[in-house]
Amino acid sequence: MDGMEENIFEHNATLAVGSESNTTTIAVSSSLSPEQEAVVAFLPILPSLLSIAGSVCIIRLVHRKKYRAPYRRLLFGLSAYDVFSSLFVPLQSFLVDKETSRRRFAVGNEATCNFLGWGFQASCGCFLYFGALSTYYLMVVRFGVKDEYFARRIEPFMHGFIILYSLGTAFAALGENLYGEQEIGAGCHLAPNESCDSACIANLALILIGIPYVFILVLVLANNLTIYCYVRRTVRQYVKNSQDRAEQNLSSGLVADPNVASNRDGSVDLDKPIEETAAVSSKVKTKIAEVENQQKQVQLVRTQSILYSAAFILAYMWTLILRAAISYTEGEPGPEMEADLYLFMVFRAIFTPSMGFWSFFIYIRPRYLQLRRQTKESRLQTLVRVMQDDDIRSIRSSLNNRGSAYHSNKDSRYSESRRSETR
Repeated sequence: MDGMEENIFEHNATLAVGSESNTTTIAVSSSLSPEQEAVVAFLPILPSLLSIAGSVCIIRLVHRKKYRAPYRRLLFGLSAYDVFSSLFVPLQSFLVDKETSRRRFAVGNEATCNFLGWGFQASCGCFLYFGALSTYYLMVVRFGVKDEYFARRIEPFMHGFIILYSLGTAFAALGENLYGEQEIGAGCHLAPNESCDSACIANLALILIGIPYVFILVLVLANNLTIYCYVRRTVRQYVKNSQDRAEQNLSSGLVADPNVASNRDGSVDLDKPIEETAAVSSKVKTKIAEVENQQKQVQLVRTQSILYSAAFILAYMWTLILRAAISYTEGEPGPEMEADLYLFMVFRAIFTPSMGFWSFFIYIRPRYLQLRRQTKESRLQTLVRVMQDDDIRSIRSSLNNRGSAYHSNKDSRYSESRRSETR
């Protein structure tokens, strides 16, 4: 009897009759084996739990800082949406309608399928917050926008648009009864029905999910490329000016030092003891060390932004690949394609729900590296200490120190030039 049920699951189609419309719908069975079905169904559970734990830790750290900075508030919104999204991902294979679904572990009904579709659409706020966070980095690093101005003029529109768009589109699709089980992959989202055929659903999916996702992806890549080029150019310019300044200090110190004998032609008497010039040389070495430290801090900002973008791409690229494969398939896409796309379904089950987990480690990374250099504690002890603070202060201070040092260096060089002209 069990063998007969297994054979029916693998090879037979499920017939569903619509009593009101007198139409017959055939749900073609999946081409996945029972083992593959189990992997796709149960694999997202652990990444989702880790992602929820990571996002909750970020929310806790942000709450301890009383949400005083735009960076923290944007990260709070991102983490809140990630918790919301991670709660829905493990349910995709279980809450679909068991009467019509091809999923082996389906236990839901039409109402639970609509609930899954609503949650999937509302979760789009997660990647929208990624775009907002990337834009914040760009405006702070590249254009020097102050937190006060950003919080008053820009941030409210970001939060308002993301919340209204994600929840508004989710409820609008629910009101039009547009949710149903996906043709390929587990879960429910926009699906054809009597009021909207396949072409109509494809256009709606492109408008509601496709275009926003591609726009955010391009925005994140463009922002990080701009930040990378700006930081690289600024660091090079700052290092060059600082080295020139250090050489001038060394030359002026050697000539002006009364303990250093000089000939009539202005050359330094090398017969004097080396200790007499050690103090000036030490100042130059200290200045070079400060320049190198500034360079490392600025590069840390660039790395932080790149890591956030990498987490975003790693989480959502698999869904984009699956949708692209479906769109460019000859003929009507159907469940018989799932065996060919199984590997991408596995990657999506692993990485899509784990974004909060990676975001947490990216968030605490600067503070963790700082404490590891300052203390001799173990990695676990350092990690516990890091969870009591956040990283944006060190990032912002490094940017401010870099900018103030650069401008003060230019001012000092200008003043010295004016003094020499006066003399």
